[in-house]
Amino acid sequence: IINMEEPTKNKPVSSKEPSRLEGQVESPANAPEQSTLPKHDFWIDSRYYAIKLLGEGAFGSVYLVFDDLSEEYFALKMARQKKFDEIIQNEIEIMKKLELSGNQNSTFVTHLHDYNTSRGIMMSSKGDLLGADVPYFITEYASEGDLATSIVRNDEMFKKGIPEAAVFNIFKQLLLGVEGIHQQGFVHLDLKPDNILIMSQTNVCISDFAQC
Repeated sequence: IINMEEPTKNKPVSSKEPSRLEGQVESPANAPEQSTLPKHDFWIDSRYYAIKLLGEGAFGSVYLVFDDLSEEYFALKMARQKKFDEIIQNEIEIMKKLELSGNQNSTFVTHLHDYNTSRGIMMSSKGDLLGADVPYFITEYASEGDLATSIVRNDEMFKKGIPEAAVFNIFKQLLLGVEGIHQQGFVHLDLKPDNILIMSQTNVCISDFAQC
């Protein structure tokens, strides 16, 4: 049963809201087609409120969302257009297999917080139905953004120079993450700075399994 009243609730306000919302990944200039999704201000399954569009890739759009149940912030990814739904569904299956493997190297890839492979309901904040049967998944929100954005933004971390030990640690995490992916029979075909999330100044994880 769809709760038609829930999406009309007020926009969430919380002291937990991330302070670094600017400077995230923006839509690439060569994005193949215009997304059919709204930029923000909608609900998914009457639980996740989309605050801001963080970025768009060839197949999916990523939003900063507020989980009304846990009162925490996460990243939500869904297909930019209906024809890419299967790609999102495949990405969910890959991430599920990586997590279920129990491989300690899965620590260095993004983790699923929640997902819906086909029956997600998207509604406006006014209660209007925007989409049905929407596949999506929820992962942790990397408040520090991704490696590519941090380099372009010239963060303090890069201005001062990263200590050799920290660089070694980051590369070690990436190699272990890639090894964990390979051990489950997958190959990440789009490994680049844009898909390396900075969880802290010394911790990173691999994201985006759309081309895997």
